[in-house]
Amino acid sequence: MVHTSVATANHRTPPQAPIPTNRPAPAADPTGRSAAPLESKHPRKGRLASFLERDETQIVAVIGRIASVLSVIMYVSYITQISNNLAGHPGTPWQPLAAFFNCVMWTAYGVLKPKKDWPIIVANVPGIFLAAITFVTSLV
Repeated sequence: MVHTSVATANHRTPPQAPIPTNRPAPAADPTGRSAAPLESKHPRKGRLASFLERDETQIVAVIGRIASVLSVIMYVSYITQISNNLAGHPGTPWQPLAAFFNCVMWTAYGVLKPKKDWPIIVANVPGIFLAAITFVTSLV
């Protein structure tokens, strides 16, 4: 039992005893993690709270999938710029050129990692092609 006291200028508070709980102590599993279930910080456990209580690797996997989908959507938006370029209303070539090199570097990173990073690869391969097409059509 740890006793603490708080000292102020002319006042000292008595030591506080720990507050007893009715919960049994959680048993440890062989990995050293607590076997007790995670408790939500919110009285009504919603989807977000239960999502945040998942294992960190599960959360990272979900975030990776969402980021991949959003990246593909972002690069698919080049299709309208490509059609405008071909219709005689060319846009600036610099942003698609920068996106092209960005996607090439991220794809290389995902491929060259010891364990291939598929969400990064899948998210950036469409950007390589669409950014290249957008760049070329903006010059025509």
